[in-house]
Amino acid sequence: MIVDHQVSRVASPAIDLVHFLYTGLRGDIRRAKLQDFLGIYYNTFSSVVEAGGMAVPFTLSELKQEFRKRMMYGLLFSLLVVPFQLGEGVEVPSAEEILSENVKETLEVWRQNLKQSIHDNPTLNDFFLSTVDDMLEAGVIS
Repeated sequence: MIVDHQVSRVASPAIDLVHFLYTGLRGDIRRAKLQDFLGIYYNTFSSVVEAGGMAVPFTLSELKQEFRKRMMYGLLFSLLVVPFQLGEGVEVPSAEEILSENVKETLEVWRQNLKQSIHDNPTLNDFFLSTVDDMLEAGVIS
């Protein structure tokens, strides 16, 4: 079981799913097993809800539709989180740097470091390419 309290909020469960699947799995695994992951999530969710004496608020088909609607979050999470997980030498600018008068310079240095990291790191490059491919295929971006 996974309990993630890092980003607690009331929102669509599809947002948590795209966050997990687009920041934690390689594209080849995600593509091959996406329907399995969604089915396992739905079955587990349904079991917990029913054990609590409540009706399941959506069908598996509705979860899949919602997942597709929320895929843009997967792209955003991927772009914002994965570079720091997989990138070598990519550090998050500190709050002081972002709030300083040199914010443009700080963000430009960060952008250049990220660009270099993507170029130098085939795993990071493949991760982004597979994510973009998924978004193109789903019509999320064009």
